[in-house]
Amino acid sequence: MPQPQNRLPEYDAEILVDEREDRGDGNFRYRFETSNGIKTEKVGTPGSEGQSNMQGAFRLLEIAEQQRAQGITFEK
Repeated sequence: MPQPQNRLPEYDAEILVDEREDRGDGNFRYRFETSNGIKTEKVGTPGSEGQSNMQGAFRLLEIAEQQRAQGITFEK
């Protein structure tokens, strides 16, 4: 099968970290990182009314830097 030309680097990203833990009682955590700079982590706990309380972070540093270098900008 022919490969597309000018393929973007994010298509060839490799998974560097993939950690997952689910205790089965509503508590969980995960951490994920790829070779193109995507990083995310989250921790969840069960809430008093059945909801899932989550906190964490998501980072796209390398992709954002590449877009800025190409003149791509985003407005809020």
